[in-house]
Amino acid sequence: MICETVKNRKSIICSALLFFTSQLFAPNCDCSTQFSTVVTYFENNNPAFQKIKTDRKEHQIYIAGVKKLQKQVEQEGDIDRYILYLDSYVSLLKDHHSGIGFNLERKDLGTAELIDQFKRSAAYQKFEYF
Repeated sequence: MICETVKNRKSIICSALLFFTSQLFAPNCDCSTQFSTVVTYFENNNPAFQKIKTDRKEHQIYIAGVKKLQKQVEQEGDIDRYILYLDSYVSLLKDHHSGIGFNLERKDLGTAELIDQFKRSAAYQKFEYF
């Protein structure tokens, strides 16, 4: 019974994340509203948050973290970076059962030559923007 409940929660969370992140590629994305929607979803459905809200100190840390991320999301102009804020948010929950799956490889683009070299790379050439 417990395993079934955990599987159901994971399914719900995965479905919600897929839905919300798929909305990121809409032409007129309001990332701030989307971020708030994801926060509300987790606050209403995630057991890790239910534990956080019963601990006053942890809840204050969580609230401060959400406010900081919300401000950063509002100021962010690059929709491609939005996933980083979602990942940071999920980290606030300290929940080892939920996460944002992505794999980023950092590139040094500190000079014009490195930028030009990157733009000629196969990875950059095959990138498709939705």
